[in-house]
Amino acid sequence: MQARSFAFNLVQKDVHAYARGAAQHGGMEKLTETEKLLQHAQDIARRTFVDPSEKAVLDIFDELRAERDRMAWATEGRESATVH
Repeated sequence: MQARSFAFNLVQKDVHAYARGAAQHGGMEKLTETEKLLQHAQDIARRTFVDPSEKAVLDIFDELRAERDRMAWATEGRESATVH
């Protein structure tokens, strides 16, 4: 868990730096998809919880990634596929 916390802190620091830079330079388009998802997870956690824990943010982040993967799978011509 410590390695994940370290990685989370690094990504979180980078996201904040990118967001500050993006706000100064006209947008968030320079963020990677992962950074955008993490930022979105942080935003959701802050709206939902008074003081969200790192675990809460990471749980939301994991769900956002899973949701993104499900959407990608559904739009790849598998709308009528049967899952067994």
